[in-house]
Amino acid sequence: MVIDFNRPSNGPGSSNAGRAGGVQANEQSANPVSSNQAKSSAATSGQSPDQAKDTVQLSSDAQQLQKLSDKLKDTPSIDKERVARLKQAVAEGTYIPDSARVAEKLLKLESQY
Repeated sequence: MVIDFNRPSNGPGSSNAGRAGGVQANEQSANPVSSNQAKSSAATSGQSPDQAKDTVQLSSDAQQLQKLSDKLKDTPSIDKERVARLKQAVAEGTYIPDSARVAEKLLKLESQY
């Protein structure tokens, strides 16, 4: 498909009347390399016409995200029994958190950022 931006479009005497933006019907004139030529040149290079020599470079943020994702896969699952015991202790009012340990963990967490 060819879009001719230099030709006036949709005018009363225009040959492109009814075609938005001056679209020409002759697709072969705009594409000097036919699809058969593209397929044969790709076949001689050992690639299919859909395969291109594109490369992808991930940003450092994307690489870091990938590493974090891999780490998450390696983390152990949640100990459901321990969670159930803690929930029960909180519900019964028998859970007494160690405030020194909580403060230590908070400071350690804060120092990471």
